[in-house]
Amino acid sequence: HTAYRRQRQMCIETGGKLLLCDISVKNIEDEICTVGDISLVYEINSACQLLGYPIYFSNAKDNEHGIYDYTLVQGQSLDAQIGFCVDPALLQIDNMDLSKLYLSVNFNGDEENRQFIDLRLE
Repeated sequence: HTAYRRQRQMCIETGGKLLLCDISVKNIEDEICTVGDISLVYEINSACQLLGYPIYFSNAKDNEHGIYDYTLVQGQSLDAQIGFCVDPALLQIDNMDLSKLYLSVNFNGDEENRQFIDLRLE
């Protein structure tokens, strides 16, 4: 949780923008779904680079799993908002093209399990 707090503080200090995303999550097979499995990535030269993890979760609860974890029974759904810091200077990206921002599920996991969601930003 320290990494999330640090990223949120850096975003505030540098004047970054908050990108809020409405999400709908359905637990198909896992016992615990984690918002930390969702990340913001940026496409550079046909490859995606990790930009960060959510710094805001509308359904956050402070429990033994942490504020970004939530438990959904298999087959159950959840609607929520997650937020990311978008600061081109902090991310060291010149002339950021918003159309190249994607949400990724399981970006750091096995390649065959990664999913990318086009945010359709302009």
